[in-house]
Amino acid sequence: ESISIRDDEWIPESVDYRIHNKVTNSSIIKVSDLILHETRQWMEELITGVFSSKDAERILCIPLA
Repeated sequence: ESISIRDDEWIPESVDYRIHNKVTNSSIIKVSDLILHETRQWMEELITGVFSSKDAERILCIPLA
């Protein structure tokens, strides 16, 4: 719940494991803001709408425990 979308290294296979496009949605600050907590699934529509297609693909491939 404390991983920052902009500042932390969390994207596998990305250069330096970070997001490189600017996220303009100010309500998305933490990785946890991208997860449906009841079902432990990524918010796919939000992710594909906010991130580049390559970053979205990488995010959606990250397994959620």
